[in-house]
Amino acid sequence: MKPPAIGDQRSGASPVTARVPDLLNVGDPIADVAVLVLAYRGDRFHGFAAQPEVKTVAGVLSDAIQRRCGIDPSLEVAGRTDAGVHATGQVVSFPASTLALRRVPLERLRRGLNRDLNPVISIRSAHFERAPFSARFDAKWRRYKYRLKLDGVIDVLEAHREWTPRWPVNVDLMTQASRAFVGQHDFASFCRVGPPGSTTQREVVRLDIEPLSRGVHGDESPRVDVAVTGTAFCWQMVRSIVGTLVDVGRGAVDPASVPQILAARDRSAAGQIAPPEGLVLDAVGYQHWSSESVI
Repeated sequence: MKPPAIGDQRSGASPVTARVPDLLNVGDPIADVAVLVLAYRGDRFHGFAAQPEVKTVAGVLSDAIQRRCGIDPSLEVAGRTDAGVHATGQVVSFPASTLALRRVPLERLRRGLNRDLNPVISIRSAHFERAPFSARFDAKWRRYKYRLKLDGVIDVLEAHREWTPRWPVNVDLMTQASRAFVGQHDFASFCRVGPPGSTTQREVVRLDIEPLSRGVHGDESPRVDVAVTGTAFCWQMVRSIVGTLVDVGRGAVDPASVPQILAARDRSAAGQIAPPEGLVLDAVGYQHWSSESVI
């Protein structure tokens, strides 16, 4: 379901408030939140979160918005990605007051940002939500996809966005093992240690191993996407799950042992961590819409 169109009068909004986005496309500075859906090449950045003296998605995007709007946008994001991890449907939000200072229409900002940031970042869509919407805290689910190329031959044109394990991998064994991850578990065995007081309890809503019928160049090289949907994820959780599934597929881990690995709550009990280049933040879902429904 798509979000309300810009300018729609929602419950509790005055007629004046409802007309502001329609007339100016800059939103109500008090009542509206601007929302962007992003895609980017993760191999060009040191992750999403802003860090001093390194190139990050948040740093580059915030600087570009500030140049056009004259104010720091104070971004909120669903699903911060690590260095090398890509996105096709990441969601960020910021106050509509960011646009009001220079009266920048949101669609004009989207087009301008794409001129500034393509081809490594693309703003795929832009719309308004009612405050206090938060891209991070209102997200109901996130979906990541990890691409594997299973013939052992590296595709130099696609190596930046897929992993080619050097071993033969049995997809049936991976599928068998994958079922144990679905549900609510303590994923401590599959997460790096977080800050004090954080929890590794997470819920995986579904996990699918999706064969791709043809390669990206029309070839028949075997590729699969491991699609993991969850309410939230801890640090390196998806890459750790994929690494263990590959270890199962190559015969290094018994597929029946995954419940015991989960129960151990010990990172050393799990398999390898898959490299970042195969991972994509594919979509984020909210109560009435998702990032894939608005692009």
